[in-house]
Amino acid sequence: MPFLIVSDIHANLEALEAVLEDAHGRYDRILCLGDLVGYGADPNAIVEWARASVRCIVRGNHDKAGAGEDPLYIYNANAQAALEWTHSQLTPESLAYLQALPRGPLRTAGECGPGFDLAHGSPLDEDDYLISAGDAALLRRSIERILALPDQTRLFMCHDYMPGGREVRWANAFIVAQGERFILFNEHGNLIIASLTPTGYKEISRANILEPTNTMAQTEKGRKVIWSHPAFADRCVFARNDKEIVCVSLAKQEK
Repeated sequence: MPFLIVSDIHANLEALEAVLEDAHGRYDRILCLGDLVGYGADPNAIVEWARASVRCIVRGNHDKAGAGEDPLYIYNANAQAALEWTHSQLTPESLAYLQALPRGPLRTAGECGPGFDLAHGSPLDEDDYLISAGDAALLRRSIERILALPDQTRLFMCHDYMPGGREVRWANAFIVAQGERFILFNEHGNLIIASLTPTGYKEISRANILEPTNTMAQTEKGRKVIWSHPAFADRCVFARNDKEIVCVSLAKQEK
C-alpha cells in the first residue's frame, strides 16, 4: 500500500495542490506530520482538506499555537504575527479540529499503515528539532528501541534539518522545474541550475546574484538570508532582497 507523507504545509494551498498533482495516482493513503497552518494565507482550506483526505495525522507546533494551545512568546516576531492572524481567521470547525489533533509520536495501525510512528519533532518530544548529527545521536538509543519493537517498521519525523556545509538551524531554497532541469535560488543568493533525479543531485552551474540582507534567521547570530521567491519572465530571473531587485538573463548566449 503506497503512502503519501506530507508535513509543514503551513497553510500554503498552492504548494499543496502542486504536490498532490505531482503525486496523483501514486498513493492510496495520506499521512501528515503536522503544521497544517501558520505563515500561509489559506488555513481553513488546508484544514478542510486534511479533515477530508488525511487518514492519520499528528499536531505540529504551529497547529498548537494557531489554535491557542501554545504561548506565542516562544516564537520569533514574524511567526507570532502569522499565528495571531491565523487564529483570527480560523472557523470554529477548523479551530476545533486543530485543538483535537493528537500529540506525537502516534503509532499507526490498520489502514494508516502497519507499525508506523509519526512524530512532528522527535519520538521523545513533539517540539524537538534535530539539527545536526549530534542532536540525532542523543536520540539514537531511543530510536533504536522503537525500531526494534516487533510491530515497528518505519519512523517518520519532521523537524530534522542537516543542510550541507556548516550546520545551521534553518536552510531554505526555492526550486522551480524547467524541463528536465531545475532552477534553485537559495537563501545565500545563489542561483543554481541542477539535475534532480532519483539517483541523485548533479549541479550544472551556479552564480551568486544577490547579497543576503534579511535578519529573520534569528537563531543564528549575524546570519543574513534571502527568503523571497524569484520571478521568471522573458528568459530572465528577477530576485530581490530588502534593498534591491536584480534581473539576470537566463538566455543562451550566442557564440
